[in-house]
Amino acid sequence: MNQETLTPPSTPVAPQETPSTPKRKARKRETTSAGKMGAVVLAHQGDQESDEEHGGHREDRRVFLSLTHGRISAEKKRRSIMRRDVLRLVAFAVVVCALAASGELAAAPDPATIVPKVDVEKVLGGKFKVESPEPGVLFYTEDGTGSRSVQIYLSEAHGRLSDLKAQLEQDKEPVEDVAGIGEAALYRPQRSEATVEKTTESGVRLQLSVAVQNAASAADAKRFAVELLRRAATKL
Repeated sequence: MNQETLTPPSTPVAPQETPSTPKRKARKRETTSAGKMGAVVLAHQGDQESDEEHGGHREDRRVFLSLTHGRISAEKKRRSIMRRDVLRLVAFAVVVCALAASGELAAAPDPATIVPKVDVEKVLGGKFKVESPEPGVLFYTEDGTGSRSVQIYLSEAHGRLSDLKAQLEQDKEPVEDVAGIGEAALYRPQRSEATVEKTTESGVRLQLSVAVQNAASAADAKRFAVELLRRAATKL
């Protein structure tokens, strides 16, 4: 009969700490400490980045506020200039209205009513056509029967005829007084032109000149111009 060999049960052996165990624990502590320090560094870097970001926002806000303030100042300046210009225009309009009401800016009458075509045709004889190149100016030209013409100039006086006469005499230009027309009248032979000065009922001092060109003679030119001037002066 075979006998089995009995083996006594083995006694569990407690794990023994090897010499390398303390080193692993030390490395673990170092790793944990390094992790904590890294977290602190990252947190500090995050705070710095956050501060820089907020600082950038603050700088952008300062720039925005500066630009906005500049635009607002420019707009205020523009509106101030506009208000000033409007006030000036209003003041000018008030002055113009006041002067017009007092008669100082009354418009000169229409020269066509002062020297009408019927008078020209009656004094010179013949048929004439009329054109007005600008306000206060009339040109009468003979219509198919000759080359004579009459030029009319009517405007507010900006000087005295006496001063004009003195200047013409100083320049050695012949000038003749014409009596009995308006406040003063003269004739300039070199231009075949007669001029009268007269103050209207509204207080406006006017000057009217009549020049006759291409008349048969210098005597005819003077006679026509003075006669047309005489008729016109009664209408001023």
